[in-house]
Amino acid sequence: MSALYSWRVWAGVCLLVLARLVWFDVQILFAAPALRIQYIPDDAFYYLQLAKNFVRFGMWTFDSGLSVTSGFHLVNAYELAALYAIGRPSTETFVSWALCVSTLVTLTAFVLVWAFGVHMQNAVFLSVLAWLTSTRNVALNSVSITEWALTVLVASAYCFVLYRSYGELRAKILLVVLGLGILASLIRSDFGLVALGLVLGAGIEFMLTRRRAGLAQTLVGLGGAAVGVLLVFLHNYFFTGELVQSSALMKVHWAQLYPLQYFASLSLPPRLFGFEISALPLQLVLSFFGGATALYLLSIFLRVEIKHAQNDYAARRALVFGIASACALFGYLLFYANNAAVQPWYTGVMLAPTFVLLFVLGKFFAARIRHPFVRAAAAVVILGIVAYNLLSALRVNSANAPWAYQVALRNAGMFLAAHPEFSRVGAWNGGILGYYQGGTLVNLDGLVNNDIYAHAVAGTLPAYLQQKQIRYLLDYENLIQNSYMRQRGGYDDFSFLEKLKPLQTFDDGQFGYGRLTLYEIEP
Repeated sequence: MSALYSWRVWAGVCLLVLARLVWFDVQILFAAPALRIQYIPDDAFYYLQLAKNFVRFGMWTFDSGLSVTSGFHLVNAYELAALYAIGRPSTETFVSWALCVSTLVTLTAFVLVWAFGVHMQNAVFLSVLAWLTSTRNVALNSVSITEWALTVLVASAYCFVLYRSYGELRAKILLVVLGLGILASLIRSDFGLVALGLVLGAGIEFMLTRRRAGLAQTLVGLGGAAVGVLLVFLHNYFFTGELVQSSALMKVHWAQLYPLQYFASLSLPPRLFGFEISALPLQLVLSFFGGATALYLLSIFLRVEIKHAQNDYAARRALVFGIASACALFGYLLFYANNAAVQPWYTGVMLAPTFVLLFVLGKFFAARIRHPFVRAAAAVVILGIVAYNLLSALRVNSANAPWAYQVALRNAGMFLAAHPEFSRVGAWNGGILGYYQGGTLVNLDGLVNNDIYAHAVAGTLPAYLQQKQIRYLLDYENLIQNSYMRQRGGYDDFSFLEKLKPLQTFDDGQFGYGRLTLYEIEP
C-alpha cells in the first residue's frame, strides 16, 4: 500500500500522462486539415494571419492594411511571425509548424516541472502534476497555437525559481526574477496577478517576522511584470496610436450587455481540474463547495504555519506561497468575472498558482496525516482521476472535437479565396475565414480591428461598413438574429438588417448558431 504514495510511482504515472499527451498532439499534427481545424480555436488563426501580414507589410493588421490592431499577446505573435519569415510556408504547412511549436513548448514545460519534482523526490508534487496535466484542458490547449503554452512555461519557471531561491538577494537571482517577470507580462499581460500574489504573501511574512528579503525579492519580480506591461502599452501606441488594447475594451463593452454578468469566470476552475461543466447552476454549486473546502483547508494551514514562521524557513516559504497562490487565483476569478468572452486558454496563467496551492496544501496535510489508510485513500482517489482522464478519451474525431462547426468556416474561407469577386467581406468570427480567404477579410467584432470599438459602443457599425466599402458579410445566422449579438456589435438597426440578402450557406445550422451564411449588403 505504501507504494501508492511513493514518489517513484508518481514519477512513472507522470510519464504515462506525458506519453498520452504526446500521442494526442501527434494525432492532431498529422490529422487531415478538415479534422484538425476542429481542434484549433478560431483565435489561433487571428495570430497566424497577423504574423503573415506583419512579415509582408511590417504592421500588425489582420486585413492587409485596412485597419491596425493591438488585439494580441506580443511574444506569441512575434514568435509566429519569425516562424513564417523563416520559410514562407504554405497555408497548411504554417499551421503544422505552429502546432509543432505549441506542442514542443507545452512538453518542455511538462518535462521541466517533472524533473523538478523528481529532483525533490516528492510524491505530492508529482501526483499534483499528474492530475493537472492529464486533463482535457491541457491536451486541447497544447495544440491551441495561442499564448497558453508559453504562459504555462514562463509562469511555472517564475514560481519555481522563486520557490527554490526564496529570500535570496544575490544579483544573479534578482536578474533572473526580473527577467522572467518582464517576459511573462510580454507573453500575457495579466500575469502580474501571480507576481502580486507573491508580494502579498511575502508582505504577510514581513509583518510576522520582520524579514525583508522575501518581500524585496518578490517586489523585483512585480517590478519586472510592471515593466512588461509598460512595454506592451508602448508597443500598442507605436503601432496603433492607442495605449490600451482595443480588444480589451471590446470585451468590457460586451460584458456590460451580457445577460448574466459576473459569472463568466466560473467556467475556469472546473476546466483546470478536468471537469467540463457548461451549466451555470452546476458551476455555481461546484464553485461554492470547492471554494468553501479550499478556504477551510487554507485556514487550517495558515493557523499552523503562522506559529512556525518565526523560526522555520520551510514553514515561512510554504506560508508565502500558499497565500500567494490563493490570492492570485482569487484575483483571476475577479478579473475574468466581468468578461463575456472567457476562453479555455485563459487557464494558462492560472495553472501555475493552482499547482502551487495544491502542492503546498497537499504537502502540509501529507506531513501531518500519517494513517496509512487515509494516505492510501487520497492516493487512490488522485490515481483514479488520472486513470479516468487517460482512458476517457481524447480520440481525435469529429464526435469528440471541441469545435466541430469550424469545418464550415474553413470551407467558406477557401470559397472566398476561389471567388475574388466577393471583395471586402466582413465577419465577426473571422479568424479561420480570414486565414483561408487570404488575409483581406475584415474583422467586425473588434478583437483584431481597433476601428470597431467606437462604432460598437455608438451603434454605428453600418456606417463603418459603408465607409470601408464592405459589401458582403459572412457569419452565422445568430449574429443577425440574436439581439444581444447585434447590440454588442453596434448594428441593432432594422433599416440595416433588412438590406442583408443571403447569397449562400455553408452548413445546415446543426451546431446551434444557425447556418453559416454569405450576405450581400444591398444599397
